Amino acid sequence: MSTRSTPVEVLGLTFRFRSHRMAEFLMLLFLAVAMGLPLLFLLAGSFHLSPPGKEAVYGLGNWLRAFEDSATIDALWMSFLLSAVRLVPAMLIAVVFAWLIARTDMPGGNAIEFFCWLAFFIPDFPLTLAWILLLDPNYGFLNMLARQLPFVDGPPFNPYSFWGIVWVHTSAGGIWFK
Repeated sequence: MSTRSTPVEVLGLTFRFRSHRMAEFLMLLFLAVAMGLPLLFLLAGSFHLSPPGKEAVYGLGNWLRAFEDSATIDALWMSFLLSAVRLVPAMLIAVVFAWLIARTDMPGGNAIEFFCWLAFFIPDFPLTLAWILLLDPNYGFLNMLARQLPFVDGPPFNPYSFWGIVWVHTSAGGIWFK
């Protein structure tokens, strides 16, 4: 099957455009504009210092004010720390699972591979809500069971703590998407 192509010369170079390639390029261009333009407006607006209705004044004042606030620095540091702490165990577990599935004849390897593929199609939000229902300090199912034990005084699990957030994020999607 042959497809027609139209030769086009630009700056001494000859290009051959096929109609389906042009459609793909136009779709890519449309998506780049549709997603990039709002980000460009957001970035440009962050340099706009004057209130609405006044003459435009541009500068770095908004950025300086944001980074002078200790809450911004704390949020950035916590995001970095959570990412780093989640990445290490997730990568180790993912590499072990990938090696076991691809390079060994372990029993149940096909089932584990199926569940890894299945995890791509399960959204993270319902999984996160499920972990909250299981681990919430006040009404979580596992905490209710743990309180029945004679040596447990308070709720042992808390999905809102640092390590709880690491556990929920890693178990919900961190291992299967690396």
